[in-house]
Parts: sequence; C-alpha cells; structure tokens
Amino acid sequence: MNIRYTYPIACTLIVLIVILTIFNFPDSLHIAEPKLVMKDRFLWDKTAMAMMRNVTTLVPHNVTIAVSDYKPDFEFATHLRTVQPWDLSSAKHVHDFVSNHTKYLVVLEHDWDPKIIWGPQGLQNLSKYYSEIGNFRSDFFTIHVLKDSTTGV
Repeated sequence: MNIRYTYPIACTLIVLIVILTIFNFPDSLHIAEPKLVMKDRFLWDKTAMAMMRNVTTLVPHNVTIAVSDYKPDFEFATHLRTVQPWDLSSAKHVHDFVSNHTKYLVVLEHDWDPKIIWGPQGLQNLSKYYSEIGNFRSDFFTIHVLKDSTTGV
C-alpha cells in the first residue's frame, strides 16, 4: 500500500473514532448536564441521584424506607433497603402496608403527571398518618420524605 493513501485513511479513521466517541459517550465530556426527555416526560437527569441521596440526611442509616416509585434507583442512591406499595387505593392501605415495614415513606411527585397519589386528595390524604420531615425539588419532580406520626416515636 502506498504511503500516499495510508496517511489520509488513518486520519479519517481517527476522526471517525473521535466523533463516534463523542456521540456515544457525551457524559464523559461534561459539557452540559443532559436531561433525558421523551414526549415532554422526564426520564432521568443528574439532579435525580443527588436528590435521592439527600433522603439519607433525613432518615437513619439502618432503616428501611417505603418509596412510591423508582425503588431500584432509591436503593442504589441511598444504600438503604426499600419496599414499594403496589396497587393500593387509599391512604389507609398505604399506611397499613408501610407500617409493617418502616416508619418512613418517600413519595415521588411528578410535575408532568397530575394523577392523584393514593386517593382524591393525594398527599393531603397521607397527612392523617404522616408528617412531612423534608422535601427536595427539581425541574421535573419533588421528593417528599414523610415519617409515620401515628407511632408516637
């Protein structure tokens, strides 16, 4: 092969590799914090993991927490054991389920989804059983950290 052709081919391959790397691994460049949005619905952003980690500042490190959504992500971010109530239609059912496992309930409230959480009044229904000990807000959702107020502890 002639050296006259080898050099341009090698340079072209290097440029292609760099371009493909940039498009396949944009996080490694740290140019901006990408937010994954599909059809105006949030999937993930970099603030989500930090907000989930903040939950550990409000609950003891050795407890189980009940989460309304994103159970595996909360386990990864907080290093806490999590449980998730499924298909519960009222605040009483949620409280009965959660009280069998923990005193802490973490509710992820989505801005794009106005669907009410656990009953017609949502979080207001839960206030009968829980008091909010903190919340964390991003552009796409709010994390409410609630503690069981019926146990007296």
